Amino acid sequence: MPTYLMLILLVGTWALFVLRSWRSRRRFLEERDVFRCRIRLVSGQVAGLATTWRGRPGWARWEHEILLVRAHRLFGKNHILPVQTVVGSVSTTSSAAIGSLGDNPAVVQLLLDLGDVVEVAAPASARELVAGPFVVAALRGGWGTPNRHPPTR
Repeated sequence: MPTYLMLILLVGTWALFVLRSWRSRRRFLEERDVFRCRIRLVSGQVAGLATTWRGRPGWARWEHEILLVRAHRLFGKNHILPVQTVVGSVSTTSSAAIGSLGDNPAVVQLLLDLGDVVEVAAPASARELVAGPFVVAALRGGWGTPNRHPPTR
């Protein structure tokens, strides 16, 4: 196969990959209740998460009790975090500690199903969104639990 055909095939494949990534990002951002966020690991081990607020803010949304986080722009990592409950309540902190989320961002700690704890920060305007199905934590403080049906025996 001639070299120029190989080059055209390579560039075409790369262009399709970029287009598909861009469309995936656009679909994620067009969903309802998507909010900007930063995420960090408090305890435990979650692949791809650090214990510091590093990198650029990403985007997140809730699907039932699962927090879906798209971490970067085009080729970013996606994190799927099944959440058991909220630890404490949604609080605010200084923007200098987190950065890039405006004044007094809302911060919440989430206990994941496997026992890890992550902290999610979002702009103050997204206080209810960051709490997700655990909205009691945003309104009253304390432990928030989603609206679940009692177990049947």
